[in-house]
Amino acid sequence: MNKYEKALKKAKKYKKAYRKSLKETQELSRLYEEILEELKDVQKALHKAKKKGDKQKRKYKAVKAALKENLKANAAPKEIVEAPAKSVEKKDFSLTAINGIGPKIAGILQQAQVVSIASLATQTQESLKGILEAAGLKSKIYLVENWIGQAIQLAEQEGKK
Repeated sequence: MNKYEKALKKAKKYKKAYRKSLKETQELSRLYEEILEELKDVQKALHKAKKKGDKQKRKYKAVKAALKENLKANAAPKEIVEAPAKSVEKKDFSLTAINGIGPKIAGILQQAQVVSIASLATQTQESLKGILEAAGLKSKIYLVENWIGQAIQLAEQEGKK
C-alpha cells in the first residue's frame, strides 16, 4: 500500500467519523429544540396556573368581603341565631316557597342570616352569588335574580294580608 492509498483510506475513515459526528450533532440539536419547546410549554402552564390561582384568590377575597358586608348589613339578634329547631324549620319552609330554593339552599342561606322571604327580598344578586360560592356551589347555575323577584312578590303578598 502506497502513501496515496493510505491517505485515501484515512480520508474515508475521517469522512465516516465526520458523518457520524454530524448525525449526532443534528440529533442533539433536534433534542435541544424539543426540550426548549417543552420548557416553553411548562412556563406557559405555570404562568397560566399562577394567573388562575391569583384570579381564584381575588374571587375568594371578594366573596369573603361580600359575606362580611352581608353579615354586617343583616346582622340578626342573638335570639334568632340561637333559635330552637322548630322555628328554623319554619324559616326554611318559607324560603323553600321560592322556585329554585330547596332545603339545601335554604340551609345555606339561613347560615348566612338570610332567614326569611323578607330578608331574601332585600339581598342583591352579588351577595346571594357570594353566599352560594362560599358554600362551594356554582352560582352561575342558580337564577338568583328570579329568587329576589319572587321574594319581593311574596313579601308584598304577605304585607297585604
